[in-house]
Amino acid sequence: MNEFDRFLDGLTPGPLAARRTPGTCGINDAGDPDVASYASIRLGAFGLEPHALPTLSALADDPAAAALTQAQWTPTYQCWNFLPVPTMCPRPLSVDDCKIAAKAYSLDPATVLAVAATESSGAGFDSQGRPTIRFEPHYFHQLTNGKFHKQFPHLSQPSRRLSKAYDHLGSWSRLEEALALNPAAALKATSWGRFQVTGRYQRGWSDVFSFVFAMYASEANHLRAFLEYCQGNNLIALLNGKKWAAFARAYNGPGEVEHYAAKMQTAYEDAKKQLQ
Repeated sequence: MNEFDRFLDGLTPGPLAARRTPGTCGINDAGDPDVASYASIRLGAFGLEPHALPTLSALADDPAAAALTQAQWTPTYQCWNFLPVPTMCPRPLSVDDCKIAAKAYSLDPATVLAVAATESSGAGFDSQGRPTIRFEPHYFHQLTNGKFHKQFPHLSQPSRRLSKAYDHLGSWSRLEEALALNPAAALKATSWGRFQVTGRYQRGWSDVFSFVFAMYASEANHLRAFLEYCQGNNLIALLNGKKWAAFARAYNGPGEVEHYAAKMQTAYEDAKKQLQ
């Protein structure tokens, strides 16, 4: 099985199946897959009570719900330490998600599938339903002007090299500590989801808190965050031009450029065949 086939094997086949009455995770029995509900939370009218978020497609399907304003249906941050309550049923990435993203960013669908196959971290969520993260002390140091370096060296370091000495402490525990010191900087200093986009690049969302909320919801949002990063850093043109080496250098750094470029080229050719 090649890289692209392994990627496809991990995807959902398309949109979630038939609408159902929401259960504990929003998909039990006759649950409506367009409603993102949180575990152990009862859904009310339009899925708004109190931690459920209807998607835009759900709003469009219901005239009454569609009349709601953005402020009325966007959930508030009723969460501990500025983090959303995780769901045990986060939606995985699908081929259709990749196709929709390709259209939104004027990309060849095979290109988006190829990038997703080679650039993703493999798993967008952990066993507790939380997005995959990596806390980056050197980013926290930059964002807080080194204010916490002496007292909290495991949270704030002037370089990536020095930060590595504290990797064994784990990211979630350090993120929770950093949230108590500076919530916005802590979230911005963390890499999120399947494509490990840092909160500093919350382009496409109003603030880092709404960005993080989206990272808890689905891998489709992880893909969107990645492509927003690419758009904001002039990488979309490299993808459109199939300049794999230049893209790999810009996104992954100077190491193993040819290796990444070869993987992306192979994944792209496989994706084209799959989409025919």
